[in-house]
Amino acid sequence: MPIVILNNRDHNHLRIRPPASFEFLSDVHMLPLVFQECGHAGNDYPVVFTKKQGTDELQLVAIFGIEPGKNLFVNDGLWQGLYMPAIIQNMPFKLVNDSQDPGRLVLGLDTDNELVSETEGNALFNETGGETEFLQAVTKSVGNYYEQDQITKAAIKVLTELEVLTDCDLTVAAGDTNVHIDGVYTTDIVKLRELPEEKFIELRDKDLLPLLYAQIFSINQFHRLSRYAAADK
Repeated sequence: MPIVILNNRDHNHLRIRPPASFEFLSDVHMLPLVFQECGHAGNDYPVVFTKKQGTDELQLVAIFGIEPGKNLFVNDGLWQGLYMPAIIQNMPFKLVNDSQDPGRLVLGLDTDNELVSETEGNALFNETGGETEFLQAVTKSVGNYYEQDQITKAAIKVLTELEVLTDCDLTVAAGDTNVHIDGVYTTDIVKLRELPEEKFIELRDKDLLPLLYAQIFSINQFHRLSRYAAADK
């Protein structure tokens, strides 16, 4: 079932429980990030740019595995990273277009998600149909994520136009096996340094430089993926 628009008529009986297990993410080897997450996410995961499927548009992602279908940060249902990406924190909610008012965004719910329950967890609506504090907090969090995602898309467009993102072929050791990873883009520190002064200042004034440096440093986390992959063999 697709994500449906949340309302107090059809969903007043639903609750959201915290994950008892992250096994449902065990086959997810990467997820989108917003730039504001770079610092925290980069302490755990490689943060890179990849092309969205079927397009030339770049997106910022955290990498959880060196091969599709294998998340090395899920072990016996437990999440091994310290930082939990915002897109996971907001599950099973997402902003969607209002079918009655095109262009207006409203909160949507993935009713098939295992976090949705009729008996356990946080209620979405109270007895009178009003939003609970939990739902109000969720709405704020999802809204903030959407705004940050728009900022991230605009920033990536600027970086693409400045040609400071470059593709890089990576080879990651997994025990006795080497795994080749392609389709990955990262910030080119040389091109960044050689930008005209006014363009460099533009990035500085947009607060993008610390985020780009965090992205660059996060590449070292492929060594962590290598250790996890070797232990998983």
